[in-house]
Amino acid sequence: MLAVTEAMRCLAQGERRSSLIALKRDRQDEVGVLFSAFAGYRASLERSDALAREAELERQQLAAAAANMPVGLCMFDAERRLVLCNQSYADLYHVPEPLTRPGTPWIDLMRFRIAAGLYAGHDPEKYVQQLTETIDRAERTVSLVELRDGRTIDLIHQPLPGGGWLATHHDVTDLRRSEAKISYMARHDGLTELPNRILFRERADEFVIIQTAVDQPVEATALAQRVIDGLSAPYVVDGHGVMISASIGISIAPDDGIDADQLLKTGDMALYRAKAEGRGTYRFFEPE
Repeated sequence: MLAVTEAMRCLAQGERRSSLIALKRDRQDEVGVLFSAFAGYRASLERSDALAREAELERQQLAAAAANMPVGLCMFDAERRLVLCNQSYADLYHVPEPLTRPGTPWIDLMRFRIAAGLYAGHDPEKYVQQLTETIDRAERTVSLVELRDGRTIDLIHQPLPGGGWLATHHDVTDLRRSEAKISYMARHDGLTELPNRILFRERADEFVIIQTAVDQPVEATALAQRVIDGLSAPYVVDGHGVMISASIGISIAPDDGIDADQLLKTGDMALYRAKAEGRGTYRFFEPE
């Protein structure tokens, strides 16, 4: 009996080896039953230890894979405790090392982010409530989150079997800005920065710009000079420097015309005058 007691103490302290395995299995008295129960308990602990080691190995392998990901990644268990997060996630939200350790409650991470102003919207409690509802629904969600610091995060929330979830956080701020710039360039003239809908080509080497709701003739003068300066910049074509110039004729409604045909005609007359007086200049229409 003393041997069983000592063996149980060793098991409680994590020691799995015991001399009790030398006992005969065919002993049928109360001590034999106790010994059998002890052997079964020890075997169960050994299996648990093996499963724990296997789980830890898998966690380490997952952590190693996550460390090489360019986006932030975090995983939480069914108790909403951190299983792992990679360095990209920590860097994205400036998370201190103690909060990146396995077992950290999800709510502690959220409290840190809120204190740092790294959340969406103006109401932090509402933000946490929305995230809590997403977790409770256990549904995959994909969303773009606008943080208060101006960054845009592409967030994917993926529930896991048995509870918990995996989430990726991708900072797409620069990508969104590039997309916005490309969209702007597609809708505006690169030289004048005017919307393309008011810039159209009239002839092979001529185009018309319509300028509205501005202070004339001051704004027309400034725009004409910008166009001339832009077109007069040197170009390199097939390794050769190329210089061009531009002449601009300006007509202003309603003094120079009240419809498109009249304005084009008076604008042409001003253009001919600009060309006659020297290229690389502009002239306003002047009645004869």
